[in-house]
This record gives sequence, structure tokens and C-alpha cells, in this order.
Amino acid sequence: MIDIIGRDISGHVDAALSRLFRAEHFRAGSIVSIPIMYPSGAAVNVELTSQNDVFFVSDRGGAYHEAEMMGTERQFRSEAEGLAAEAGIGFDGREMFMARATAETLSRAITVVANCSKQAVDKTILSASERAFEESRDRLYHRLVKVYDNARVERDAHVIGQSRGWRVSVLVSSAGTRAVFETIRKHHASVGSVVMRFQDFRNIEHPPHRFAVKTEDLGDYRGLVASVSSKIVDAKAGDDQFIRLMAA
Repeated sequence: MIDIIGRDISGHVDAALSRLFRAEHFRAGSIVSIPIMYPSGAAVNVELTSQNDVFFVSDRGGAYHEAEMMGTERQFRSEAEGLAAEAGIGFDGREMFMARATAETLSRAITVVANCSKQAVDKTILSASERAFEESRDRLYHRLVKVYDNARVERDAHVIGQSRGWRVSVLVSSAGTRAVFETIRKHHASVGSVVMRFQDFRNIEHPPHRFAVKTEDLGDYRGLVASVSSKIVDAKAGDDQFIRLMAA
């Protein structure tokens, strides 16, 4: 391999590849370390064993172990089963595997098993995060029902903006004043959804108050959210702070 100035760089490339991919060989088989990382920072490892030139390729339960550390085994099994079925590989409740790879299909088997193992963990984390977010929305609704006991508190209410109607997490109506409460987290989809709603509400003649209830620090998104919100309030704020929001 020659680069644009005629220097042979193949040695450097081969050395880099050898550091990315590592294999340990044992009497019973081999373990290949793939340059793909689980959320914990651990590399995805694939185990290979063979009998009569037929290979069994497994993630050794690495993805399950990641889910186990996070306490999300149930969600993991559901995600892993779906991914395995789509990819045409096996899943036994703990390991993701390809049972009958040949020498010709071995590289593909390693790639598919490793990618599915990584994706199963990623999807599990996303699923758990979304479930926790939905639970936070439920808590917000029930809390506002108690805080604004003399007001009308609606869940998943329909509010008309300048361009269209939107479903909002909670709408509080009291003495001619309307306030939209949206739970928000530090995620581009969550931020984008809230910003679009609040921007559209802000542009109508009599806009409702717009309160973004953050479940975590918004980081660099805070300025964007603040630009369309009446106020950003912490989900852990005291009831007195929520009462003052409607009184302002």
C-alpha cells in the first residue's frame, strides 16, 4: 500500500489492525476481541469453537452481563430475542450465537454476533430510559393534580398552536390562565419535541405559560429550551415552587 507521496504505509496499517483485533487461542477454541465497546467500556468478545469444520460463534453472554449490571435483564431478553430473530442467529436467554458457521462464513458470523450483542445492550438502555421517562411523566401529572387541587389538570391534553394542534404532557387551567407542563430530559428527541411545541405555542395571540420540567441537567440544551419556555423547573423542586409558577 502506497500513500499519495509514495511512502509504503502497509506496515503501519497492519500494526494498527493488529492492535484493534486480538485473538487468544486455546485447546477448546479461540476468543476474539472486537473493537466495539459496550457502554461500560468493555470490548465485545466473541468465542469460537469448532467440531468437524463447523464453528459455534458466541458472545459468551457479554451483553447479558452488561444488562445484569444495570438491572435490566428483562428488557435485555426482549430486545435480544428480536435482534437475533432479525439477524438469523440464536439467543438462549443469555448468549447470542451462530451455531453452524463454516470457514467461508466465519468472518460474517463474528461480525453479526458482535454487532447484535452491542446493539442489544444499546437498545436495552434506550428502552429502560424511555420507560423511566414515561414514569416521570406519570409522576408529574399526579403531583400537579395534588398541587393545583383547585385547578383543572388534564393529561395528554390537546393544545392548538400557531401551525397545528399538539398533545402535551399536562395542561393546567385556572382562572383564565393556561399552563403547559412538559417533562424534558437531555436527549435530542426530547428537547426537539418540547422546543417545537413551545415555539408554536409562543407565537399565538394568547400563549399559555410554558414550563419545561427537567428530569436531569440539560447541559448545552438549556439555552435552547430557555429561549421558548416561560421557565425551566427541576422535577425535584418543592410544591411551593410549582405553586408560584401559576401565581406569576
